[in-house]
Amino acid sequence: MPKSKESLKEIYALIIKSLKATITNIDKSIMHYRTVDYHSWNDNDFLETMAQVIFASSLDWEIVEKKWSAIKQAFACFDLETVANYTNKDVNVLMKKPDIIKHKQRIKNIIQNAKEMQQVVREYGSFTNYICFYPRDLKQDLMERFNGLGERTVLDFMKEMGFPVIKDDEHIRRVFYRLGLTNSEDVEQKEVLRVGKEIAIASGERMPVIDCVFWSFGHYICKDDKPECKKCKLTKICQRRK
Repeated sequence: MPKSKESLKEIYALIIKSLKATITNIDKSIMHYRTVDYHSWNDNDFLETMAQVIFASSLDWEIVEKKWSAIKQAFACFDLETVANYTNKDVNVLMKKPDIIKHKQRIKNIIQNAKEMQQVVREYGSFTNYICFYPRDLKQDLMERFNGLGERTVLDFMKEMGFPVIKDDEHIRRVFYRLGLTNSEDVEQKEVLRVGKEIAIASGERMPVIDCVFWSFGHYICKDDKPECKKCKLTKICQRRK
């Protein structure tokens, strides 16, 4: 459902206004996604970011964030060589640690992904080189190579690296529909991407920022069953209110 550039710019501005009145650290999150650039990362940074995405899948980010310091310590600050050499004995030790997320399959996925990342580094010289110069479909190759990266989580990983993508996420779909940007909450990923690009152009923001802003708005304000309408500056155009 096409909107003019000015309408999209206004919608974005009102969402930001709603978020700033609700979330104390939203400016910090926005600035992070405005500036994130994987070109300055080392191989360990990629492993840590991939692990964050895997652990956060289907969980509230607040849970992961509170435990992340302990998780990072448990995984040797995500030193690639160290994690790649973890064994089943190490998995059992990790499962007994009190302050981490004890999800055995996700722990195993991260260890296996460290091994696969080593292979990528041997092949390309660094994980940055692989990301920059992989000649085919990077998204598909990431899903085929690495455990725990599905259709949505791989987009989350790419967003965290600064790629111009937006998650195929229920919060974002819900907000797009309620604001009249799509005609359904069940549109295809390409439609979510199209709307995200239009908002990015209208607002002058990077796509990772658009993802962060609309996901945060859906998670904290425009909730599924109990939306915080009193905190929202867009009730006049909300499809749910109509």
